[in-house]
Amino acid sequence: IYVTSGTSIELPTPSYHGYTFLGWYEDVNDEYAVPNTYRVHESKKLYAKWEAGAIITGKKIYTLNDLVSINNNLGGTYVLMNNIDCNGMALPVLGSNSTSSFRGIFEGQGYTISNFAISPNQYMGLFGYNTGTIRNLNVEKVKISVDNSVTTTKLYVGGITGFNGGKIQNCSVKDGDIYIRFNNERLAGLITAENSGIVENCYATGNITITQVSRSDKIAIGGGVCAVNRNAITNCWTYSTINTYGYDYGSGDYSSDRIAEAAGIACRNESGGVIKNCLVFGVVEGNLKSGDISIGGKGTITNCYRDEGMVIVDKTNNYTFATPQNISILSDSLFYSVSLFS
Repeated sequence: IYVTSGTSIELPTPSYHGYTFLGWYEDVNDEYAVPNTYRVHESKKLYAKWEAGAIITGKKIYTLNDLVSINNNLGGTYVLMNNIDCNGMALPVLGSNSTSSFRGIFEGQGYTISNFAISPNQYMGLFGYNTGTIRNLNVEKVKISVDNSVTTTKLYVGGITGFNGGKIQNCSVKDGDIYIRFNNERLAGLITAENSGIVENCYATGNITITQVSRSDKIAIGGGVCAVNRNAITNCWTYSTINTYGYDYGSGDYSSDRIAEAAGIACRNESGGVIKNCLVFGVVEGNLKSGDISIGGKGTITNCYRDEGMVIVDKTNNYTFATPQNISILSDSLFYSVSLFS
């Protein structure tokens, strides 16, 4: 972690399968513990302390059928045992709504679920509505396409969850592709559409495109991590292209029926929302509002950075909350001890 002398930083919380992290120490013998908020005055090596025996036990997930069977017990504990390539299949969401949410534990062990689409639902993602814990999971080449055949007044689309009211930790979405042509209210994020829980130590790459197909006053919101944040996003980064287009985009008329917003982390950071220690790269374009980290709100944004070459396209309003920095410095682990792009 690279910091300026005298600066206080929030130390990251690492994960190591089979162990529980107990804290950071200044010495290898674990005698001098350091606080999570740590002031740095000189070059320093810190040591992580671990306790063995935290191996997760639960139903083992080996196959696509095992994965889909999670809907039979949404409160269970599950352990992914290998990579699963879904070969382009449209999967049913795991936990379809607030009354049938996924409320258990899904331990990915660093494995990848790849190459899948999602069957139509109000909450669309590998997990539709999450109030449990999803961790150490990689999602790759998820493709979600939605048109007006979906009958709902509000749509939530994300690569891992449609709605997160629980925890998403140490997860990634790589090469996500979300495309929505839909006239009612729609929210989309590469990790989750709406976050009312915890998202930490995650990253996402991919594209989101949202368009209206006829005149409508319903909002379109897209974000690299999420569209709307009401709780905490920490130690996350995105490299994405987010485009939200209102009806008749490009006509020069941006009246109220052409409301579309986009940002690189969380488009709207609402009351109670915290965005901290995040990095953003790529392109964002909303025909009403665009932002690097967010377009703002009543939440807080601290210690965030963006690539100084990031493209922020807008027609009326532009919002910047991140410190611009050269991409070579950002990719050299501003917050993490391993390469961001490994």
